[in-house]
Amino acid sequence: MDAKQTIVRQILSNFVMFSALPEAEKQALAGLFEVNDYQPNSVIAEQNTDMSLWHIIHSGRVRLKKTENGKRRSIGELGKDASFGERCLIEAERWPFEVITTENTTTLSLPGDKVRALQKQYPEIG
Repeated sequence: MDAKQTIVRQILSNFVMFSALPEAEKQALAGLFEVNDYQPNSVIAEQNTDMSLWHIIHSGRVRLKKTENGKRRSIGELGKDASFGERCLIEAERWPFEVITTENTTTLSLPGDKVRALQKQYPEIG
């Protein structure tokens, strides 16, 4: 088993939203995960753009920033095992903030459109 498969299995076993799923559904989801490696100060998501991926932080940290009325401010930081973009698994959304790495960061991502399509075949995923 390679490193990606090991990480994906851990997520499917440890995250509450996946842990109770039958094995067939877990395997269907496992094939959709992508591993993403980012350098410090990489923009993962830009505010007001389409939210297409749900990210789970495997290692590293990200900062959430929001621009309102021409002013940019930090609204928080997320680290290992935190996630962002969950809403795209339910419906098409736009990012309410910018997500920028503060150090080398690895995320696992799931494409929202593919998960929504898979929910039609496996309703328990929803």
